[in-house]
Amino acid sequence: LQAPLVAVVMDMVPGEDDASLLDDPHYAMAHRLLAFDGPPAALRHAVNPAWRGVTPYVALLRPGAAPTFALGMPSDAKLRAWAAPEAAKR
Repeated sequence: LQAPLVAVVMDMVPGEDDASLLDDPHYAMAHRLLAFDGPPAALRHAVNPAWRGVTPYVALLRPGAAPTFALGMPSDAKLRAWAAPEAAKR
């Protein structure tokens, strides 16, 4: 399974230390790296009102479908169901 990985950072303000953010090995596999400035609780609520701020928090996105959320690394079963939703129904 290959899908683009977009990492969203909420604990570092953009422009604060971009060089170290871009060099962080945690984000090396990301296709896009986004950082947001603002109240973390408001940002979390905008992503998912049920999210209580525990990280990593993963949103699996598929066009035309509701996001699938996972706290921490998604399980293989969750990834397979997201990647091939019709196969998961059988």
